[in-house]
Amino acid sequence: MLLEGFAVKSIGRRVLSRYGRSATPEQLADYDAAFPRYMVTIYQTRLIDYKDATLKVAKVEQVDANNQIVHAIVSGAPAGAGESRLGGAQDK
Repeated sequence: MLLEGFAVKSIGRRVLSRYGRSATPEQLADYDAAFPRYMVTIYQTRLIDYKDATLKVAKVEQVDANNQIVHAIVSGAPAGAGESRLGGAQDK
């Protein structure tokens, strides 16, 4: 479900950020192949921290006919959980 419901390649490239510009096509292909497995592993190990949390959809932005950006508020998560952020200052 995770790999089908999220733009995994786009997320992976965003995580890679500026380092992707210096990677060779072969390195990018290897990264694109490995990132989905990494992402699933991270979600599996961290979701347990949210077992008692609630999620409220605050806003949905329609990007185009097939894509949306969902802004959500998580309540009741343990301190420090979910503090990671993708992107830079322009995303705030």
